[in-house]
Amino acid sequence: MAALFRLFTLFFFVVISNFLLLPNAVLCDVKDEDILKAINKYRQSKNLSEFSYNKNAACLASRLVYKLRDEPCSSADNFNKEISSESKLADYPKLLKKCHVAYDSSVDGIILPACIPELEPVSVASNYTKSHDIEYINDRNYTGAGVGTFDNWVVLVLSTNTSTGNYASGGPSSLVVAGGGHIGVMVAFLGLFVSALLF
Repeated sequence: MAALFRLFTLFFFVVISNFLLLPNAVLCDVKDEDILKAINKYRQSKNLSEFSYNKNAACLASRLVYKLRDEPCSSADNFNKEISSESKLADYPKLLKKCHVAYDSSVDGIILPACIPELEPVSVASNYTKSHDIEYINDRNYTGAGVGTFDNWVVLVLSTNTSTGNYASGGPSSLVVAGGGHIGVMVAFLGLFVSALLF
């Protein structure tokens, strides 16, 4: 029984530690996924290739949309300009760093915030395709996307397949991402060591 308890404790410690140490974990919300599908359905109707899911763009979209959570819907157009110019979000480089995105790889990307009640995926796609944002949705230069939602806010981050717009990992923080597997192994060994000491 004691051996079983030790095994359970070790398993619990390793699983929780790995989850907490994942540096760039983005849990893809079902609504976010459905919004991307709806936008891609529109792209298909225009004989454009679908946006591929970009994990780093999704991370950035999630962090940006959270920053907008207390803003009134009436300010959506202002944020569209201000976020892109970085004047509203002085901590934009910090958000990139939290998502382990190299600044140089975000230059040609585009950030499209919108505020839409209830965020029904078809309504969100319709909003993007019937507004000034349609030029970006129809642009063949954008090949990937990430979506973030919070309350009535949605942020769509479009990426390119070039080094200046693909939101690639880079800089010192990317070492944490690259070392994620090694961290998990180290935590497992630490768990074994602690378990051996305690029992």
